[in-house]
Amino acid sequence: MKVKAGEAVKRLKELQPKTVKVIRGVDEVEVPLEDLVVGDVVVVKAGDIIAVDGVVLLVSQSLCLNQVIEAP
Repeated sequence: MKVKAGEAVKRLKELQPKTVKVIRGVDEVEVPLEDLVVGDVVVVKAGDIIAVDGVVLLVSQSLCLNQVIEAP
């Protein structure tokens, strides 16, 4: 059972994006996931995987909650 769980976790980690788009100043820039800091505003567009936990500040299109809940 441990082997299957470990493999599942590994597969989920592979789905996580390596970079995210954030607002820095007035610019939208792409940064490595590990460079995110508390307070960063992450930009998520249609089709993007939501890479981090956070608070939704603005939604300009509808958001499918099933995708949010099931995201790695």
